[in-house]
Amino acid sequence: MGTKFHEQLRSAFLKIAEAEPARCVVIDAGPDADTVHAAIVAAVSERLGVRL
Repeated sequence: MGTKFHEQLRSAFLKIAEAEPARCVVIDAGPDADTVHAAIVAAVSERLGVRL
């Protein structure tokens, strides 16, 4: 599978996330692991309404 396939797949997922923001969240995986982890924890905590 080439780059084009992965770009199309990413585009499709981003469209789903945009269309269904209550169901999906996009996490930027570019920063360091601790920053990504904090973003994931924050998103899950917000969606579940609990502090993790």
